[in-house]
Amino acid sequence: MKFNTFIYIGAVDWTHFAWRQTLYPEDLPEDWLLSYYNTQFQAVYLPASVWQAASATTWAQWLSDTDKSIAKTG
Repeated sequence: MKFNTFIYIGAVDWTHFAWRQTLYPEDLPEDWLLSYYNTQFQAVYLPASVWQAASATTWAQWLSDTDKSIAKTG
């Protein structure tokens, strides 16, 4: 039996302080964190209170910072 199921691995947010010493390169600028995170993971969980409060500008930046082959818009 063959399954065509995708499992997306991610975490809650991409700005964890501890990751600055482990996941992210030491010299990575703060505004590049999401772009780098997206090279390692294909999903991120944001609580509704975060994404609902985000401005259109913030959403546009998040989409710009993520891989276009992964980001789904509709």
